[in-house]
Amino acid sequence: MEQLRDIASNGKMRVRSHDLIKELRSIRREGDSIGADSSMRDDRAVAMALANYFWATKIRQNLVGQRRTRQAEESRQRLSIVDQVALFNQNSLDTFFAAKSAARRTQAIQATRNAWRFGPGRRY
Repeated sequence: MEQLRDIASNGKMRVRSHDLIKELRSIRREGDSIGADSSMRDDRAVAMALANYFWATKIRQNLVGQRRTRQAEESRQRLSIVDQVALFNQNSLDTFFAAKSAARRTQAIQATRNAWRFGPGRRY
């Protein structure tokens, strides 16, 4: 609920439901409990808090890890078709070289292991 309050007050989340806004206004903290008075409803606010928690822990972390921010997505949409093709080709080339580099490292490690196992002379 605190995290929901933070993102709602910072403007990171747009609340478009008037009923949710009314329920959020009725939420109070009393000691260790957070909720609405017994005569008020807080089901939408709790559902929004759970949805926000899921977004922050599951979805957002993956998007940040993939560098898929709003700015990056907007800049991708503004690219011309020529720029998109060039970006695709560059990414394909980078992926190809990364795979070849990993294969070379694997072969070097295997060659080192084989040299150690089957090197000159017999080991007792």
